[in-house]
Amino acid sequence: MKRGAKHKKELKKSLSFYKLHYGVRPPYKVLVDESFLASCSRLDLNPRHAILLELDEKMTPIVTPEILREVKDTKDYEAIKHAKTFFFLKEKKDEAAPVRQNTMLVATEQWKERPVTPGGLSIKKWVGKTNPEHYMVATNDKSLRRDLGNVPGVPLLHVDEDQKKVMLSAVGKASHYDVHRANEGKKTAHLGAADESFVKSMHDGEEEAQPAPRKRKQKGCNPLANKKKKRKMEIRA
Repeated sequence: MKRGAKHKKELKKSLSFYKLHYGVRPPYKVLVDESFLASCSRLDLNPRHAILLELDEKMTPIVTPEILREVKDTKDYEAIKHAKTFFFLKEKKDEAAPVRQNTMLVATEQWKERPVTPGGLSIKKWVGKTNPEHYMVATNDKSLRRDLGNVPGVPLLHVDEDQKKVMLSAVGKASHYDVHRANEGKKTAHLGAADESFVKSMHDGEEEAQPAPRKRKQKGCNPLANKKKKRKMEIRA
């Protein structure tokens, strides 16, 4: 199977998975960050058309105020031009986790990554822990992709600079595990209900199997007991 045909098959499978288990369906709502727009600009890709080519469904590209500020700060004319045509998401108030907090540097044993940008934090805030609005996220930021990969039900798009196209990432482990756990919970609940009904039916069967005690009839006098004795006839010689 050719690479393109294989990717289309995996793409269809992934989109069906997100639609079935998480309600992510067209028209897709795609949060786009500065790193994604920068990659598109380097490859001379129209981000809207590139996403449409990959998903092959209606979609709405979205930017947050923080992302738009970051794009403007880059002075990248093409990226700014495209970002201004996207749907503008009003700033989401979140007193518990404001966007402008100091961010910690994310580090792994293999490499150190730059901290998630304010634009990335705004995307994480809109996605939340369960992605209730069914967003897709288009980003080439490794730190942000890793963090969102731990949130079940978040489809991730990125620019593959080798193939010069936008691609949907495979379904992450967090989403697979979340669906598996939900299915196991349903099975346990179903088996519990089945066991309960089985035990109940067994008790009902036992109750039905036990015959009702018979009433003893009062016995009358034995008619043979009242029968007169026969006299023996004496034979005289």
